[in-house]
Amino acid sequence: MEKILKKIIEEWYLSEPALFTAVCTHSLAENRSIEVPMRSGQQTIEYNPDILSKWKMTDVKERIKLEVIRIMLGHPYQRQPYPPEPALLGLASDVTLNTLYDTGLLRFLPEGMKVPKGLCFEEYYSIVRKYLNENGIRQRRNMAGDDGNGSDTDGSGKGREGGTSEDEDNADNRIVDGHGGLLAIEASLAGLWQEDMMVQENIRQMVDNIQRSRQWGSIPASVYERIIASNMVRIDYRNILSMFRASVLCSRRSLTRMRPSRRYGFGQMGSKRNFATRLLVAMDVSGSVGSECLSQALSIINRFFKYGVESIDVIQFDAEIKGERQVLRKAVRGRYEVCGRGGTCFQPPVDMFLKESYDGLIMITDGYAPAPELSEKPHGRILWMIYGSSSDYQSGKLPVRLSWIADFPSSRHIILPKL
Repeated sequence: MEKILKKIIEEWYLSEPALFTAVCTHSLAENRSIEVPMRSGQQTIEYNPDILSKWKMTDVKERIKLEVIRIMLGHPYQRQPYPPEPALLGLASDVTLNTLYDTGLLRFLPEGMKVPKGLCFEEYYSIVRKYLNENGIRQRRNMAGDDGNGSDTDGSGKGREGGTSEDEDNADNRIVDGHGGLLAIEASLAGLWQEDMMVQENIRQMVDNIQRSRQWGSIPASVYERIIASNMVRIDYRNILSMFRASVLCSRRSLTRMRPSRRYGFGQMGSKRNFATRLLVAMDVSGSVGSECLSQALSIINRFFKYGVESIDVIQFDAEIKGERQVLRKAVRGRYEVCGRGGTCFQPPVDMFLKESYDGLIMITDGYAPAPELSEKPHGRILWMIYGSSSDYQSGKLPVRLSWIADFPSSRHIILPKL
């Protein structure tokens, strides 16, 4: 099977320059234990020869093409919602690809579920999660193959059913008898997925180069337009951290072989300094903020740790500060308890920010509250991260009800992309 896949890739050199460029960023690896014919992640494309050997050559070509398009869309490497659920990620990715480029080779939707076309991966993730919640078939922690036995059966012991357009042996197009098995297979699809900023940047540059040369090959316009859109930089976290005064650099210096010495080059170890900004992050937990927005807020907080921030003080607020201030020194992985769900008032977190002289206050909110008052000149700066609609995000403009933020002292704002 490896020879067949390599032959397909070699043929792309002349006929599919975009696909060839993208696939060359990953290595091929055989894995007979996976429940899907092919999956990607960690700069590797894994394939199961036991499944693919039963396929026709045309189906094999289409399946690796779909996996390369998935890589170009960045699904295996982008920021994952909190908490990450591999089965839902895999299913949402398949839904996205099906609406863009339907070949009949990817997972069917759960029975009765319908999705609109033209949405992005994050939006399909929300739709899938909502559907599974409402129908009482939400993935449990142990359901999606976490026990490591690779089972593809549901609780009744029944196996998978279905087939391709040509025969019944195409294991990537089988309907599972029960949603548990379907989620287990989709969890296998996303088993290698992990946020990787370096790979994301490499993919973005690769897409830019392909777009400049206009060499998309047989990839339809609707697909490559979505690829271009998905690789646009949404939130620049480095810029966010750099706005909080000159104290963003820590006095503690550490040596690293990942950087060259400024004086001696790669012959000697370089140095790095971690961020030591005192940040206060205020999460709006009022009744007007939905659970998806809270998940997005936690994902944003987790993201800061990837840029060297050592600790973040996090508070929850509605009309007042709820619960105790939490000092986070690593990304949140487990269950995060949310309290509140009342009205909204910005004054309590602003008062804490002023009283304790933080370098920065990050207010993550939907903005449904009057402007707070500043009793003194802030020591640091305030960043308002506003949940907005798709049109608000695309324009970058504040909704009319929040126009006061543009003139609020020591402030900047960002409209968050809708999940």
